[in-house]
Amino acid sequence: MRVGRNDPCPCGSGRKYKRCHVAEDEAKARSAAPTRLVEHAGEVFGVSGDVDPGVLDLAADHFRAKREGRGPAQQMVDFIQPVLDATDGSLDATNRAMQLGTLWWNLALLPEVKRAGALEEFLALLPADEAVRDDLRKTTKQMIVRHEAMFPELHRRHA
Repeated sequence: MRVGRNDPCPCGSGRKYKRCHVAEDEAKARSAAPTRLVEHAGEVFGVSGDVDPGVLDLAADHFRAKREGRGPAQQMVDFIQPVLDATDGSLDATNRAMQLGTLWWNLALLPEVKRAGALEEFLALLPADEAVRDDLRKTTKQMIVRHEAMFPELHRRHA
């Protein structure tokens, strides 16, 4: 079982793992797994062990997009742009749009069999206004379709 950085250290010291043995364990892991440089799709990566070429493709795409100003934050803004355009531009409305965008992004990445349940868990947290919930269900479906169209590479693994 993996110990989280903020979990108690397994040595029993009572300190957080990050304040106790994490540095030592990470140093051991680095020395145990030799790193080699691999060139792939015009990028150079430090890897250890065997790495699937598909993973290297995704990494190369990620760093290329980031260099071109199309990193994850910009992708999120592009994804929810229609929702941002519908706000009054206030900080509060923009924050709500970003929160909903994050929800829709994460729902889109879930396997389809888990989406409905996750959405209903979220909707259960809202006031009991069924019209609002129905609107959110409809918009969620539209945003998932939008996400799949905009980021097909993120959905290939679920196919």
